[in-house]
Amino acid sequence: NVHPLTILRLKKKYDETGTVQNKLLKGQLCLLTEKDKRKIVHKIMVNECSTAVDVQKSLKVNEKIEISANTIRRTLKRNGLNSRVKDGESLNDRYMKLMVKFEGRSIFIWECFIYLSVGYLIQIEEGLDGDLYRQILNDEFLNTLEFYELNAQDIIFQQDNDLKHTAKLT
Repeated sequence: NVHPLTILRLKKKYDETGTVQNKLLKGQLCLLTEKDKRKIVHKIMVNECSTAVDVQKSLKVNEKIEISANTIRRTLKRNGLNSRVKDGESLNDRYMKLMVKFEGRSIFIWECFIYLSVGYLIQIEEGLDGDLYRQILNDEFLNTLEFYELNAQDIIFQQDNDLKHTAKLT
């Protein structure tokens, strides 16, 4: 069942344009082919280039492709390579993290960190309640302190105001 107004609109559109197809939306054309995008990722992954600007120069000289460094950064990000660059430092492996998407799935972990480093990491299979939280503190947290040879009385313990953290038994 098609509404009569829909038919009238389609007829009017056909009379005016010769087709009932929608017009292509305006927007910036993609400057890179899929092959170009793979080249960008490859140049970073094999350390041929260490910054987006290096990739930009390489593409301009070798491939005759002129694009901005921001386009290269967006391409890297869309391909799972996020970067964080301090002033004057190049883009290198220690700043890059491969992002893995889990198609709607997630993983729940608990971890502590101290001024020396990060502590023990534990995966939580089910939900976290006060009992499990106390068990984690007694096991993983105290093991972290022991590993780094720290005394519980010498540290400042901080946590947010989640009910599990502020329960009387905790």
